[in-house]
Amino acid sequence: MDYYGSDAPRVHIVEGEGGMTPGRVGEAMAAAGTACLKNAILHVDWNQASIDSNRVCRDGDSPGEYVQWNPVEFALLHDWNAILVPDGMDFEQILAAQRRSRAMPNDQPTAIVYRTRKGWQYGVEAGPPTAPATACVRMGSSRPSRRSSTKRRRSFPAATAPTSAVKRGENRMSSKHASGKR
Repeated sequence: MDYYGSDAPRVHIVEGEGGMTPGRVGEAMAAAGTACLKNAILHVDWNQASIDSNRVCRDGDSPGEYVQWNPVEFALLHDWNAILVPDGMDFEQILAAQRRSRAMPNDQPTAIVYRTRKGWQYGVEAGPPTAPATACVRMGSSRPSRRSSTKRRRSFPAATAPTSAVKRGENRMSSKHASGKR
């Protein structure tokens, strides 16, 4: 973002909720939220489908088989804006959500979550999506842009402050191991 400034190209990322379950995805989401990557737009196909489950994540009061969050909650947890499209097959809802993502009033990345049906129009459809009947928009923090000050350090709210007493450098490999010598 800093190289391009306000003219940074938009980066569109497409993923399903099943692909969002590995830990590395959470790390990438947290990094993008912390870096205020406003130009990142994540499009999530939320159809509760994966290779071996039809209930990947929690849906209302029904527990998930893999994780106990839904994609909107996952985005908000990592300080992203989140827009839910209740009917991911309705072009007008899709277009409205994409327009809304461009107008977000903060510098956080945005996730657009589309409720869809597994196998739509292939003759093997699952039941209808169970998302709320109205779209929801929630925003991450309204943190000022990183571009305004390159020397500013990130401060953690009290509830999320790191609790470990690990000192800087303890997790790093020694120079002996880093150079490949044994």
